[in-house]
Amino acid sequence: MSFTSYAQNFEDVLLWRALGHVEHGRYLDVGAQDPEWDSVSMAFYQRGWRGIHVEPTPDYARKLREQRPDEEVVEAAVSMAPGPITLHEIPETGLTTGVRSIADGHVRAGRKARDIQVPTVRLSALLGRADPFHWMKIDVEGMEADVLESWGDHPARPWLAVVEATLPNSREHSDGPWRHQLERRGYREVHFDGLSRYFVHEGKAELAEAFACPPNIFDGFVITAKHFANQRILEELEALERRADATATEVRASEAGLVATRAQLAETKSQQLSLEAERGELQAANARQKEEMAAAVASHRAEQAALNAQLAQAEEQSARRHEAVRFLSDHLETERENAEAIAIGRNVAAGAGQRGGNGGALSQSARHGRGHDFAGPCGARRRLAPAAAAVGHPRCRSFAYARLRRPRHQLSFPSQCAKRSRISSWGSRIIVAQLFRSNR
Repeated sequence: MSFTSYAQNFEDVLLWRALGHVEHGRYLDVGAQDPEWDSVSMAFYQRGWRGIHVEPTPDYARKLREQRPDEEVVEAAVSMAPGPITLHEIPETGLTTGVRSIADGHVRAGRKARDIQVPTVRLSALLGRADPFHWMKIDVEGMEADVLESWGDHPARPWLAVVEATLPNSREHSDGPWRHQLERRGYREVHFDGLSRYFVHEGKAELAEAFACPPNIFDGFVITAKHFANQRILEELEALERRADATATEVRASEAGLVATRAQLAETKSQQLSLEAERGELQAANARQKEEMAAAVASHRAEQAALNAQLAQAEEQSARRHEAVRFLSDHLETERENAEAIAIGRNVAAGAGQRGGNGGALSQSARHGRGHDFAGPCGARRRLAPAAAAVGHPRCRSFAYARLRRPRHQLSFPSQCAKRSRISSWGSRIIVAQLFRSNR
């Protein structure tokens, strides 16, 4: 089973190299911070070790309780001063300190700081809670001297001690004020990794050999993705995560847009169906209107045809009335002319009687002529012409020819009136003939 290092500067690798043979060991972590990130105790916790965590920052103390429910978490600052004391918290970092000058330096570097009040506890009180502690780590951002001074006269001696020995975020050594407190309690420095100093108690001097060289490939360990050595990879992973989040956001936005588009398409389709239904209704209404118009046109045409028939009938009746009126006018004219002819005939007869001999010739011509055959107007012309010639009067002769032409016009009307006209005309001629015979 490979060893996973969670510590910032591989402190857990060196401690495990020295104490890996111990089962179910104990540790005291002063300034524990996060339960996993840069944690010195996490690898030991995974292998069955348990210990005490001292963390005055409320957020980190809460995380430790949540993720290490079977371990003791002391939410306090280790100090000689009676609590509470002012702690300058640098949120979301491991730089929280009780030293004002250090906090001011973080503020000048652009970090935010806030003051909180925390209780205190002495190191001697913590060391009395277990015996032995196989290792003790102190990382309190400039308060190391105060922590070690609170050890007092307590006889407990952890096997190994790891103390941060540089000022926060610098290479400047800070072990001068407190180094002697470890030396006078039987500890000897065995290693310095550039950040922390490692001390072995004289009662466990054989462990010093484990610190002869820094962590290396033969320790067979791996580091987490959050380790500073993987910072570039971590940044790339974070960039990929951000990109993935952005892509996921775009995908969600696209899905939302697709849903909206589908909804809009469904609405458009619904509107289209509604429009098609309205169009069908309009077409049906149009068809009904066309049928009604066709029926109205047919009815109008029928009415127009009836009116035209009535008009034609009225025109025909009017024409007949007109013909009748004209015929009656002609008939009256004919009667008047007949009357004039009779008068002229009488006058002619009277003149013939006066001349004597000419009258006998006239009567004979009238009697032996074809005047009694009233078959038609041509015959009438043949029989009256000799009478007119016998008279010898030019007016009478022209009148006789004129009168004989009129029945030819009157015979063109096939009506009772025409028949009566013919009868009347022929009657006039008969009267003329009789007048000639009476003068014979």
